[in-house]
Amino acid sequence: MNEPARAWRILGFLALVILGSDFAYLTWREQSLEPVAEDIDLTRPATYSWEFGGLHASTCFPAFRLELSKGASTDLDRIWGGSPPAVEIAVDTTAGRRLFYERSSLTRENGWIVTYGGDSPLVEVYKLVNLRAGMLESGRVTLRVLQGSEAASSYSPQFAIAADKTYALLAPSLGFAVLVIAFALAALVLAVKYPVRPRRGIRDALGRYRITLGIVDVSKTGRHPYTLEDLPDERFTVGFSLTDTSQPSTAIHQARPLQALVRLLLTSDRGDVVIDEQAPLDEWVWSGAVSEPGRSFVYRQGQTLDTPIPGRNGVVEVQENSVRIDEGSGSYFRPRQGERYTLQIMILRPQQPPQPHLLVEVEVRGQGRAW
Repeated sequence: MNEPARAWRILGFLALVILGSDFAYLTWREQSLEPVAEDIDLTRPATYSWEFGGLHASTCFPAFRLELSKGASTDLDRIWGGSPPAVEIAVDTTAGRRLFYERSSLTRENGWIVTYGGDSPLVEVYKLVNLRAGMLESGRVTLRVLQGSEAASSYSPQFAIAADKTYALLAPSLGFAVLVIAFALAALVLAVKYPVRPRRGIRDALGRYRITLGIVDVSKTGRHPYTLEDLPDERFTVGFSLTDTSQPSTAIHQARPLQALVRLLLTSDRGDVVIDEQAPLDEWVWSGAVSEPGRSFVYRQGQTLDTPIPGRNGVVEVQENSVRIDEGSGSYFRPRQGERYTLQIMILRPQQPPQPHLLVEVEVRGQGRAW
């Protein structure tokens, strides 16, 4: 596996495991803040019992949730119509430890408080107590309605053991957000480090590969790195695709209007130098067609050696000379399967004067079917 693919997979695995675990913790944390929330009847005496488990070590409190009509009074005496229900609440762990006990009428005099959310019809009658279980502790809640209140018949009452979620979830929620930002920054760093990862080529009308890596400004000195990988076993040419947007009267492959000094360096992950060409652009090969005067592909021709063929007077065999590893010659090369290459375009002497109407794109071309 190549380096960028390994880095992306490691990042994805860590993000999946860590963010997934933190999200699962947040989900459990929220559920643990309300281990009991059940409908009850406060109009007549009754006994209710619920088991709970998997608590977080948070301070909880007992609460009765009532659904009042819009505009109704939130005064406890008026809510109960002068006849408040009386309850008995016991919370015990499975180990026999009593966490909380209360026996009283639901009135302000007995410490019960009413809270409501503005226009919401839902109010909560609760009592601030020190009800604190141990981490992951389980147990049972027993509620006895000792005396009912007829006024409660229209409130759809619910009994809950709950904690303040706003503050309890603040720290883990911020932690989750920090993790998301950290992984996003890590992904950005990887994207900058490995800016190009071509997987599939694009064929032109003649069936040739064309991989466009990006635009370079030859009027400024600078270094432009790219990554090439997953290439097929075909011979490729690295060069520049030039487009003249000014509709020139003379074909640019004949005029050769750029003289910037450029170095093209292609190395493998193993550290082998495959291509290393440096020359002013007007000394490169400018290919083009009369039918497209504003377009040209600029590349470097490898060194050749003319070898006479015995018995054939004046006929020579043209052979490439000084061929590097991976058949590197000029700006040609043939990639090895599974190899990753780093291409560097270095503008050593900028174009003077600048030619803003000339668009220069780094391009890799090859023969064969697109993959």
